[in-house]
Amino acid sequence: MTRKVTRRQFAQYLRNGAIAAAFSKTIISEQALGAVPGKNLVIFSHPNGHKSWGLTQAAVNGTGMASRALLSEGMFYNTNGISHGGAANILRFNANQGGSFDIDLDQAMGIKTLRLAIDFNPNQNQDNMCRDANGQLGRIVDNPQKAFDDLFSDAAVITDPGMRQDIYAGKKSIIDHCLEDVRKIKSGLGSLGSLFDENLQALIELQEQILTLQSEAAEAATQEPPATQCANPQIQIPNGPSPQNYNAYFDVMSEIIYQGIVCNRTQVAVLQMSNAQSDMVFNFPGSPVNSNAGFHGGLVHGTNRGNDYQQIVSWYIGKVAGFANRLAMTTGDVLKDSAVVHLSEMGIADHSTRDIPFIVYGELGGAIQTGRRIQGNSSTSSFLKTVTDDMFGPVVGQGVTPMRGLA
Repeated sequence: MTRKVTRRQFAQYLRNGAIAAAFSKTIISEQALGAVPGKNLVIFSHPNGHKSWGLTQAAVNGTGMASRALLSEGMFYNTNGISHGGAANILRFNANQGGSFDIDLDQAMGIKTLRLAIDFNPNQNQDNMCRDANGQLGRIVDNPQKAFDDLFSDAAVITDPGMRQDIYAGKKSIIDHCLEDVRKIKSGLGSLGSLFDENLQALIELQEQILTLQSEAAEAATQEPPATQCANPQIQIPNGPSPQNYNAYFDVMSEIIYQGIVCNRTQVAVLQMSNAQSDMVFNFPGSPVNSNAGFHGGLVHGTNRGNDYQQIVSWYIGKVAGFANRLAMTTGDVLKDSAVVHLSEMGIADHSTRDIPFIVYGELGGAIQTGRRIQGNSSTSSFLKTVTDDMFGPVVGQGVTPMRGLA
């Protein structure tokens, strides 16, 4: 590659967040212009635990990602009482006080965490993981367009409201207002120009995917009104008896995280895949379960628990493993410098906060040894301490003992 783009030109051209992201992904994947990849932490949480470690191990094996996974038994988090309301403490360094670890990182270093949720209910405060510095519900994004804008459009120079409306209506792409910048930077990238084009096209397609989901969710809401109205029913999946877009919603939200990681727009992301309320039903298109039984009451505690419940847990495991695999398939294998964590607020479906399912994909640059199952017998706060120390140095979690045995 002939270096034709100076850093001054870089700042001048990249007024649009999507263009900057595609450029960053291009030079990092090829390690051009001195760019080097960073370390990443992504946390996925599903509700209501799992049935047994044997079945969870089998589900991980079935994804083909066991060689890149660490399963840690005996993991727990500190809280008062049972798992009801316990999710508020999974990501805290100190039980029942302060914010979740991402808030601590933000205050200490300005690390901006991407915090997303599916089937999010702000009225169930204690069932939600992300907390602010006062221990209250933190800023959680359940709107995929908002999440996309936070990552890729915050730097866009779009002063005309009509232009933004055209993008949201699908009439214009996210770069149509700055095609000259695209042309200039592509011409300066030499042999990497085509890769830059591919990376930018992936973001355009993600925006289109979000618009499609928005349209489908709006149509579903008119056909079967959601049981609980939410802040933006045009985008949020219906909550209650028929979350018809749940599978598609996960795909969009996880794609936003993926692009945020590989485009170097965020290093830390959290996706809470539903909370532990009793009204979640897993008979959506793409679900392995066709029963109308309530997820919490019918599957976790009911007679269908043996089969349907494990199918849902395996579905979750497959989704998270698929995300990790995508990182592994990138140029340079982003997963080797990442930790993709999959956990739950409950243990063996008994409302215990002990022995919660805990799966980690990726080696975090050598800090984690994968391809094994261990007796970790440690707290989630100790795990977070080890990982954040490795990524950023000992800047948060003072007084928390790091977890041993990860490498």
